Amino acid sequence: MNVSMYGGLEYLQFLYFGLLLTLKYQNNKIIMKKEFVTYEQALALKELGVGFPYIAWYLPNNPMLILHPAPMTTMDIPAPLKQQVFRWFREKYDWYLDLGHGERVDFYYAILKNSEPFEWRNDYSTYEEAENACIDKLIEIAKQQDHDRR
Repeated sequence: MNVSMYGGLEYLQFLYFGLLLTLKYQNNKIIMKKEFVTYEQALALKELGVGFPYIAWYLPNNPMLILHPAPMTTMDIPAPLKQQVFRWFREKYDWYLDLGHGERVDFYYAILKNSEPFEWRNDYSTYEEAENACIDKLIEIAKQQDHDRR
């Protein structure tokens, strides 16, 4: 792990499951928040039983993201990286994603099963907006599928 200072910000660089991550943070608050799921998504994913090693947590009833290798209380909500969430849905449900920008469409997401899209939307103005909408839709579909199994 390498920590460096520049302009009053700390940059933490480390190898995490084969990925070299660089996080900007100040006073233990992550500035590169867009790499992590939102507070609402974290709550829903916890309910679905998503579990793997985390590097960040949300405080209970507080959307502030805290960089810490372990929860500080038993009530902290794990905040996975978006790429971890996409991998989890791929491994658990066999759902694959396509996120991008088309020639005649805005940013889009497509959720694929057996190489065929079964859910897609293409009306997002940014990649990050499409990425978050895709996670929301994956959560919604997983909750419905799990509910239907009962």
